[in-house]
Amino acid sequence: MGIGKTYWVLHTVCSYYAQRNQKVLMVFPRIPIRQETNHERWKYDVGNLDTTSYQHIENEFEESRSHDTMIAQLKQYACIVCDEFHYWIQDSIFNKKTEYSYNAIMHETAGVQKVLLSATPHDVVSYLNHDSINCKEYLFDTTYRTANQIAFFNEDETIDKLLQDSVENHIKTIVFIQKATEAFELYKKYQECAQFVTSATEFNKYRNLNAELKTQRTKRFDSLILITTTKMEVGVTLRDVQLKRIIIKVFDPISVTQCAGRKRMNDANDKAELFIYSYSGSTLNGKKRALTRNVEEVREYQQDRYGFIASHGRAEYTAGGILVPTANRNQFDWIVNKHRHHYATSLINRIKYMQDRSYADGVLYCLRPAVSADIILNFEEFFLVEKLKSRLNSDGFDLIPDKTDRKSLIELVNVRRNGKPKKSRKAINQYLQQLPTPFVIDVVDYYDNLGVRHQQAWKLRKLG
Repeated sequence: MGIGKTYWVLHTVCSYYAQRNQKVLMVFPRIPIRQETNHERWKYDVGNLDTTSYQHIENEFEESRSHDTMIAQLKQYACIVCDEFHYWIQDSIFNKKTEYSYNAIMHETAGVQKVLLSATPHDVVSYLNHDSINCKEYLFDTTYRTANQIAFFNEDETIDKLLQDSVENHIKTIVFIQKATEAFELYKKYQECAQFVTSATEFNKYRNLNAELKTQRTKRFDSLILITTTKMEVGVTLRDVQLKRIIIKVFDPISVTQCAGRKRMNDANDKAELFIYSYSGSTLNGKKRALTRNVEEVREYQQDRYGFIASHGRAEYTAGGILVPTANRNQFDWIVNKHRHHYATSLINRIKYMQDRSYADGVLYCLRPAVSADIILNFEEFFLVEKLKSRLNSDGFDLIPDKTDRKSLIELVNVRRNGKPKKSRKAINQYLQQLPTPFVIDVVDYYDNLGVRHQQAWKLRKLG
């Protein structure tokens, strides 16, 4: 999130232990931020810092022959700094080994000081409390200042409209899409001016790996548009004053926060527009229902293990990734992925919060934007109001003489019922009067400049 965590480690933590001739180990979730930190420690001549990755510890921890060696190596350090430690819960969605590095660092290195760093620590802090590990919290200023405008939108078509505007006005834009297939379909529409980044191997031939490496090195991308998944939510920092638009369609508000934090400010004027897809109430309910079912199935397994095994047989059943099939097929069983289970229960609680308020409220709670940022809770309505205002003449109305002239207004308002467009004045008025700035269409007779009388003409005006 650009709050100076790495600088603090290099200049405060490492300096403290250097004075005592002791070494520090810093652990990272992604290669790019490890490489960036290595560059910084060489730049500032920090000699008592070593770096590694969570994945390396997990692989060594899993191997019984390497386990004791890995623990002994970790115990050589006076302090272990865990960067982006939300990794333990967030990455458990697709990595079933996160518990290995967690247990190695948090449970098997007694006497070694731990420093845990994250701008989104919510889930792991609650897990640590559940795990009876006492933490002393020190807060950096995590106010999100990168966006001068935060707008929530409800329709997929808005992403297209925003990107078309980016192309027409040459606005450098990054788009985060949760599903790789959806991101790829979007990329195909704009591939002449876009770059595509994803960890999904089926799309490797569409990736420009040299461009990705250059982005990691220069903290900029050359294309006008970068379309990616949450692969870039951790590990790539963008310091590009030309990047002025960020579009995010990602469900979990914590992941939204991580995506938004990829752009770092160069100065107080380096701002961007932030557009966030607002998931509907039905989507929130469906997601909560699926997660709740998975959590309940895990409870069934824990209460009646043999009955659960009997009912599910040897199927590769995972309860949404919370249950991990054991490798020994002669004694088939599951083990509970505690991190994935905690993520599911935490996300259920976030969904409940959003159901009581709104999806936007959930995101803003995690994002903590600066008070100076303009918040638009319904971008489609805001955009429509601005377009309607632009139609009004100096007297405050817009005369629409006949059915042919009405077409542009009908298409602009785009009232639909069950997917079908509604063109009647009554249907359009019902929608217009519910806008934040309400409008109405009256029916009038008038004479134009040539003296021609127009009956039943539409007259658009603003109410109030």
